[in-house]
Amino acid sequence: MASGLPRVENLSLENCPQVTDDDLMVLASVPVIPHNFRCVKLSGCWGVTGAGLKHLANFHELWVLHLTCSGLTDDVLTMIAHALPSLRQVELGGCWNLSNDGLASFVAPLKFLQRLKLVRCIQLSDVGMAAIAHVQAVHRSLLELELSGCADVTDDGILSLATFVRTLTHLQIVGCPGVTDHGLAHLCRLLPLLQHLKLGGAGCTSITDSGLMHISRSLLHLHYLS
Repeated sequence: MASGLPRVENLSLENCPQVTDDDLMVLASVPVIPHNFRCVKLSGCWGVTGAGLKHLANFHELWVLHLTCSGLTDDVLTMIAHALPSLRQVELGGCWNLSNDGLASFVAPLKFLQRLKLVRCIQLSDVGMAAIAHVQAVHRSLLELELSGCADVTDDGILSLATFVRTLTHLQIVGCPGVTDHGLAHLCRLLPLLQHLKLGGAGCTSITDSGLMHISRSLLHLHYLS
């Protein structure tokens, strides 16, 4: 079937647990497919492992990549980044084996990365946030960042982010209990041009009226607040 669809640019197989490593191998082996695809979404494809994801290295023109893979390792993710330097949008969910070093090594080659979403990447901490922030201080490309269920990210990580990633216009912090009013104060002081801010989730219990006051007084360009 894949060989009969030479003009397809977007592949969405989200929430298809039947998809396996073999399916990705077949797609990557069709000569025309790897050069055409701009977007691949594999969120919820729990049948795909790190071994299968290695085949994504053949999709050299990808701009958008969404992955959910508990078996994804630092080595595989770094290999993907070096093979796909044109990536603009990346979503990683449930990647429990990724370390701070792995995430930092992943973003380092991505000079055009504009949107990064990290969901339940449970090893991500302030160390990883600082490393990502320092990379973006050089690239200056990141516009949107979403953090969800990253419990080890605290106000210190938010300070690193706000200090070095001045390009941000959209920020989402959900289910990150280590982020408090102090973290919001850093955002308001250093990122006054934020346009979209989403806070909350079951884990965000340390944000109070005081933090919201910081927002109302400082983020004058804000269009969306939730």
